[in-house]
Amino acid sequence: MDSIDTIARHVTRTRFADLPEDAVEATCKFILDTLGVGIFGSSGPWVEELISAQGGPPTSGVARVFARSVTLSTASAALCNAYQMHNSEFDCVHEGAVVHAVTCPLAVALAEVDRQNIDAGIQVTGQQLIRAIALGVDVACHLGVASTSGLKFFRPGTCGAFGATAALAVLRDFDTARLVSAFGIVHAQLCGTMQAHTEGSPLLGMQMGFNARNAVLACDLAERGVPGPRNVLEGPLRPSAE
Repeated sequence: MDSIDTIARHVTRTRFADLPEDAVEATCKFILDTLGVGIFGSSGPWVEELISAQGGPPTSGVARVFARSVTLSTASAALCNAYQMHNSEFDCVHEGAVVHAVTCPLAVALAEVDRQNIDAGIQVTGQQLIRAIALGVDVACHLGVASTSGLKFFRPGTCGAFGATAALAVLRDFDTARLVSAFGIVHAQLCGTMQAHTEGSPLLGMQMGFNARNAVLACDLAERGVPGPRNVLEGPLRPSAE
């Protein structure tokens, strides 16, 4: 059994009532902080280009883009909002993990909240959102802290992808087996080069968006029964660094 199974069980079995009071308070604070950063980032560089690259009419989707009269698909809105949250690097960071841990989970979760509301008329509760973000951040931070090598890959994006997958799985009420598949599928899509950081390229922030988008696809596929690789953290071909 891979340790990803333990992580998946933790996510699917932890209820809102299990969260410590200080964790709930911190989650609310970080959600508000990250929303503010994302709204600020709506005026950042290359936002227009990223939104226009998503294709189709900008008001025909199911999920909103921060501070704009734009709705896109769930995956595209998650991509754009994660970029807006990170394009100025003001989003909160776990220093020990070296992960901006809220960005990808929140971008994905808010896009899913919109999708459920528009597609099915389902109102996600505040407790559901807090539980999703708290567990998504928990996953991203623990993976970051467990990393033992230097940043050969862009850890905020790669760990953020797992956190976003966990958060979305909570909102879609995945069982453990389905979440393990989603983790495996997102593992196959992890992306992020530190060269963007070295060069000060806008692709640094966009990589947060790419991983958020890929988390949506991972959950979409797992929800349809597509199996993912299982031994993604301890298998013989696991990444050696991140």
